[in-house]
Amino acid sequence: MKPISRLIATPALFSWGSVALALLLLVPMALAEEPPVIGIHSGKEDQTQHGVASWHLGTNHTASGKPWISEDFVAAHRSLPLGSRVRVVNLSNGRSTVVRIIDRGPYAHGRVIDLSRAAAREIGLLDSGIGKVRLENVPPEPGGHFKAAKPSA
Repeated sequence: MKPISRLIATPALFSWGSVALALLLLVPMALAEEPPVIGIHSGKEDQTQHGVASWHLGTNHTASGKPWISEDFVAAHRSLPLGSRVRVVNLSNGRSTVVRIIDRGPYAHGRVIDLSRAAAREIGLLDSGIGKVRLENVPPEPGGHFKAAKPSA
């Protein structure tokens, strides 16, 4: 039996033709433009998204690398850019808050956003656990820097 290092270097498994084929397949994908984010951050400030929100205590491992701290105003969304800010309005009572997207999810069917405990408390979803909401675009702050998301007045 040949060692694995000799198998990889053998002409039968490695040829310039296979390298060329791989480049033909991979280079166009690398050069392609990023697909547009589907959701409320498509350049129009008046776009909204409706659906069901839930909340959870979170995890130390988020898609953004920032820890999920349940008393921060943070959220998880499937497609909005990490670091973007969204106003979440509870449709049953009109209360709202602004959250920063730091993670991906929710993965429960029919939900559009997972909120931190603090955000859920702010809009009155803590006891029910879920509720119908509207998500509104919050433009980035001047200079592209984000400040900590705070509850709205």
